[in-house]
Amino acid sequence: VMVRNPVEMAYSWHNRKLAGAENVLNFEKAWNLRNKRKAGLCIPPCRDPKELIYDEMCKLGEQLQHVYRQAPPGRVHVVVFDDLKADAAGVYQSVLRFLQVPDDDNCLPNFEVHNAARKIPRYRLMARLVKPAFGPLGRLKAAAGFRRSWGIYQRILRPEMGPRPPMPPRVRQMLAEYFRDDVRLLEQLIERDLSHWIEVS
Repeated sequence: VMVRNPVEMAYSWHNRKLAGAENVLNFEKAWNLRNKRKAGLCIPPCRDPKELIYDEMCKLGEQLQHVYRQAPPGRVHVVVFDDLKADAAGVYQSVLRFLQVPDDDNCLPNFEVHNAARKIPRYRLMARLVKPAFGPLGRLKAAAGFRRSWGIYQRILRPEMGPRPPMPPRVRQMLAEYFRDDVRLLEQLIERDLSHWIEVS
């Protein structure tokens, strides 16, 4: 299980969903839709509406507690995302040790950063209109025996890349307060101080 600062996670997850299901560009507006979306409202066409309910997606203390009800903590290896960023190779080695998998020094992975940029479909309105049709169309194409991609999907939905805007301090404060109790729960479960996640300078 990998856990990370829910304040950063919620903001990052919204950025990731902009390349797919999310149709609200502004994170704060999307965050404020969470209660309506829990009631089944304001949800754009997507495979799993729960992925657009950012508070529930990022309550990692609550989720880890559910995991521990199914498996004892000794059978669960928890990785803190901060550690991965600081020492990816060391975290990789710790996972191998937990899995009792031998390490092959000759095949050490290349730990590059991915998904750091903001990705938004070039033609957002067209993407919203045509994306729901691509699932049935893909199944029809496969049933007809077509194996080669026509490239239509990629041309319409290919995202524009750009720097991710910084999180406004007001939004960071709001998220820190919202996730405070869940971070405290996570601290207890993994026996680690995570107070810096919810401190706002």
